[in-house]
Amino acid sequence: MKTVIKYVLVFAVAIVLAAIVRYYYLETYLVQSISMNNTLIEGDKLMITKTKKVHSGDVLIFLHNQGTYVKRLLGLPGDTIQIIHGMLYVNHRRQSEKYIRRERKSDMPQRVDPAIMNYYGKNWTVENFGPYIVPRQGNKII
Repeated sequence: MKTVIKYVLVFAVAIVLAAIVRYYYLETYLVQSISMNNTLIEGDKLMITKTKKVHSGDVLIFLHNQGTYVKRLLGLPGDTIQIIHGMLYVNHRRQSEKYIRRERKSDMPQRVDPAIMNYYGKNWTVENFGPYIVPRQGNKII
C-alpha cells in the first residue's frame, strides 16, 4: 500500500510541476499560415518558450488585432531596417538571410504589399522598404 501511495504522490507532483512549467514557461502553437514557408510550414506544431528577452533573428509568436502571428524579428528598438532590391539591411549592414526564398528578378517590381503602403503612406514595397527606425518604448510611430 505504501508503494502505491508513493507512486500516486510522485505522479501528482509531476503533474503539478508540468502544469507550472506549461503555464509560465512553455506554450504550444499550430502554424496556420504560409508567411514563413521554408522555415515553418502551415500545420507545423511548435513548442515555444515564453520570454521577454528577444534577439534579432528570433522567431516570435504574438497577438495583434485579435490575430496570432508568427514572424522573424529583424531589428531591435533603435535599429534601422531597410530593404533595397530585396536585400535586408539592419543598421546599414547587409544581412545574410539563408531562410528567405528569392524571387526571380522579373517578378520583383510587380509585388507590392498594400498593408505596408497603406499603414505608412509611403511608396514602399516588399523589395524596397525603408529606412524604418524600430521605435523604442515610449516612441511614437509616425
